[in-house]
Amino acid sequence: AGLHWQRNFNQSHLMKSLFLPVGQLPDGYWIEKTGKLTFILTVDIIDQGWYWRILGMQLGKIKLPLWLFPKSRAYKRIEDGFYQFYVGFSLPFLGKLFSYQGKLSCQLAEK
Repeated sequence: AGLHWQRNFNQSHLMKSLFLPVGQLPDGYWIEKTGKLTFILTVDIIDQGWYWRILGMQLGKIKLPLWLFPKSRAYKRIEDGFYQFYVGFSLPFLGKLFSYQGKLSCQLAEK
């Protein structure tokens, strides 16, 4: 039970994440598991879009300070009838490291 996301970069690298909701507003949050990384996320609603904000992260069972992670910007919102998403990472003085974006599609799980 959760949201399964799969991203395929350059048709050669598959990245899978599982998003698990915990609680509900105003104190609820999301857990994103991607490989050995786990992120604790909250959602800010801005201009009718969901903007993910990192509250904490772990590598395996080790909690990591947020300053170790590049600054991120991640959102999804409806544009022209599609779920548009964007994820980008940057570092001070260096600027943008990389980003990816696209349109989400929904698939029902096979039984």
